Amino acid sequence: MEFAPTQSTLKTAVKVYLFSVLAGVICFFTNMSLFMIVTNVFTNNIGLASYTQYPNGSQLMLEASYQIDDNGHYVLDETGNKILWERIYLIQPDGTQQKLFEQIVDADKLAAMEADNAANTSGATSSPFPTASSTIHTPLNPGIRRTFDIWIQVLMMILFVAFPYSVLWGTGDRDRNLVEGNRLKENKHRGLKIGLLASVPAAACYAALLFCRATGFFDTGIAQYRLATIGFGSIVNFFVPYDLASIQGITPAAAAALFPPLLILPAVCWLSYLLGYNRVSLKDRIVYTATGKHLKSRDKRKN
Repeated sequence: MEFAPTQSTLKTAVKVYLFSVLAGVICFFTNMSLFMIVTNVFTNNIGLASYTQYPNGSQLMLEASYQIDDNGHYVLDETGNKILWERIYLIQPDGTQQKLFEQIVDADKLAAMEADNAANTSGATSSPFPTASSTIHTPLNPGIRRTFDIWIQVLMMILFVAFPYSVLWGTGDRDRNLVEGNRLKENKHRGLKIGLLASVPAAACYAALLFCRATGFFDTGIAQYRLATIGFGSIVNFFVPYDLASIQGITPAAAAALFPPLLILPAVCWLSYLLGYNRVSLKDRIVYTATGKHLKSRDKRKN
């Protein structure tokens, strides 16, 4: 009797997709946490921004920050004091912002904003609208940012690969047993099929990105695409500038460069399935120094 692989293939693909989502969530929080650490270590706190959210979706941002030059150094006035600017912006629901007001103020303004922020955090004030705040830092050195992106992408790739590898290796190993028992027809490309099915949501996101870029529909959805592809966040950031808010601002070359990462999951699933089918364990080769101790022990237990 042969087992029909279609239903099990689909189930395995869904399992791989869910594991990829889990890996993406882990990557997101890992990226955010490590980036905050890097930002605090390699940048200076130069101000504070407070946001007031209104029912129509717009925000009023009040910012107080010290002026810095292109090298990240404070700009001083004629008396040798650091220059502190107060600015007010209106941020529309689509992300566009308009500067309403700016002036040079003294350090007491920043101290007052910090006190208001502490009061809002403790619930000591009763604003009718939701408020939030964030610190303003000097720009992160491009070299440090690029180094961070490279290392965080390596870490993310390990997480992204580890989950489907374990699932597909076990699937290939089990299928080998079924084939040897004449209960399943051999299909060494099953891992590729599973990987392609698991990549359908990511491919749909990419297709939506191309559609929005061509039509201008939901032109501010670049942040959503970054979030949906967080497992390849550093690759996306390499081709799409951090400060780019418009999908139509993505160049044709950058849009084309975002496609190859979609092939990683199918390739990993295909290779992992073949390794499992041929009972080649990377764990044995890494942990047990290519002795095959793990598989030999398992084969002894089976015999």
